[in-house]
Amino acid sequence: MYDVEKSERGVCPKCGSHNLDYENMEPDGECVYWEVYCRDCDWEGEEWYDLKFACYYSKEKLERKEESGKENYANIRDSNRPAGGDAIC
Repeated sequence: MYDVEKSERGVCPKCGSHNLDYENMEPDGECVYWEVYCRDCDWEGEEWYDLKFACYYSKEKLERKEESGKENYANIRDSNRPAGGDAIC
């Protein structure tokens, strides 16, 4: 048995391997989890995360800006914000 308090993201709780396969993501209330399989020791389970509100973003403004070709959204996607749109965080 493993200790939930010592769990690490992306690390098998049984053998400590990073050689994990992730399957379907499932929302569950204010949490989300991925089905996980360890390719080294055959452990199967779920990797859970708490959901936390980040911000709103405007799809309408994104469409206008994309049409004008003036905005590059790579920096938004790379900073853990919703991809595209005007973030209000």
